[in-house]
Amino acid sequence: MKTHDLTSILSQKKLNKVIFLQILICIAFIAISLFLIFVSSDSYSVEDKYIILSPPIENDQNIEKPDSKNTNIKISSPSIEKDQNIEKPDSKDTDIKPDYKTDNDSIFELPMDREEINTLLIQMLDDWNELAFQTDDELLRHVCYFYKYYAIKNFAASNTTIKRAQKYLPYILKLVKSYKLPEEIAFAMPFVESSFKTNIRSYKGAVGMFQFMKPTARQYGLKVNKRIDERKNYKKSAHAFTRYLIAGRNLFASTVLSIGSYHHGIGGMSSVLMTSKKRTFSNIFKNKKLGKYSKEYIPQCLAAALIFRILKNHNLKFIPKQSIECSVIKKIKYVNKLKKSYPQLIKLNPDLYGVKKTYSYVCTNGYLLLRNINSKRGLSCM
Repeated sequence: MKTHDLTSILSQKKLNKVIFLQILICIAFIAISLFLIFVSSDSYSVEDKYIILSPPIENDQNIEKPDSKNTNIKISSPSIEKDQNIEKPDSKDTDIKPDYKTDNDSIFELPMDREEINTLLIQMLDDWNELAFQTDDELLRHVCYFYKYYAIKNFAASNTTIKRAQKYLPYILKLVKSYKLPEEIAFAMPFVESSFKTNIRSYKGAVGMFQFMKPTARQYGLKVNKRIDERKNYKKSAHAFTRYLIAGRNLFASTVLSIGSYHHGIGGMSSVLMTSKKRTFSNIFKNKKLGKYSKEYIPQCLAAALIFRILKNHNLKFIPKQSIECSVIKKIKYVNKLKKSYPQLIKLNPDLYGVKKTYSYVCTNGYLLLRNINSKRGLSCM
């Protein structure tokens, strides 16, 4: 009896330990889930980049060591003012006017067909080895939209940004390649984030070409204090930028989702994926936890990446000027009604293919409608 009682007591203790460990595991899982939700609950913009996973820091033996000297360029905002929080430069700023009227530019016509853009997008993502993120019609629609915005309506400002980028791109490209990230990212994300401006500050406190907030900057090794702000040093902040993307790619096994996390925050993107059945853009775009700016961020970056890729493949320095009339519609319009007024509607606006009505983009303050091919050389946007 004594031996039996002792065995029973020992068995009961072991059982209690197992139950206790299971309870601890459940509590830890719930705590992590609540932390991710808390991190991403307020806002999913570039200003709210809370870091959960610290990225691996690689030795940059082949990269030139960043120096403390940095020439700041202040030029009127060339692209979309993301989250409408970019401070406008003062009247002393002067524009860089690129001389983009070359022979190649004058004869080249940008791809505008929906299937052609889709082919280019799929090929680019294949080259990125993008396996964990599924492209869909929703993604193609919004990439087509921002592609026409940057390349048609805003082509002159985009070319100003491209001209400005020439000073910084060689270093950033070399760095991005050393981290085995797609080279298009070196152009696309600074293009969207800051238009390659090194001294720019958002109204919410994000600073520099890569728009880091103070906590994120410090998390990734940048010095930010009263005496020095290394967010303005494009070389040092470029290292932090690439390491952030590596962290996101390691976590999500996807470059595209890593790009999204740069704006939504890693916690925000994790929360979105936890509530989505599939890793498609449609699920991200329709997620109620994301604001409009966050929803439009991935298509903006992919559209800019496509432009970089097209220019490089066709040996063009700048975006050619297109002779197309356009206007910005403030209210949502039904596509069938627009077709009656504009026979070439779908050809010029591939983002309207298969949809019932226009989408009012917060980044462009309405919907950009390309109306007609202008018989006269030049571009008319009213």
